[in-house]
Amino acid sequence: MTCSDEEITKRLKARPEERMCGSDEFIIGQIAYNNWFKKNAGKFQHYIDNTNQTVNETTVEIATFIKRID
Repeated sequence: MTCSDEEITKRLKARPEERMCGSDEFIIGQIAYNNWFKKNAGKFQHYIDNTNQTVNETTVEIATFIKRID
């Protein structure tokens, strides 16, 4: 599961400070990993970009995937 670089930044900066994941250095690392994941998406069983999906939409997509492999 992945999302846009902008969405990653927004989500990480919104977390409480004690989680220590809102620094620019941390975010840069997360974006780099996310971009690697996007580049290699075809190597995984299922790839979800939930940038513009609601929690419910993402849940339905995950549930549909699980039912396919079950």
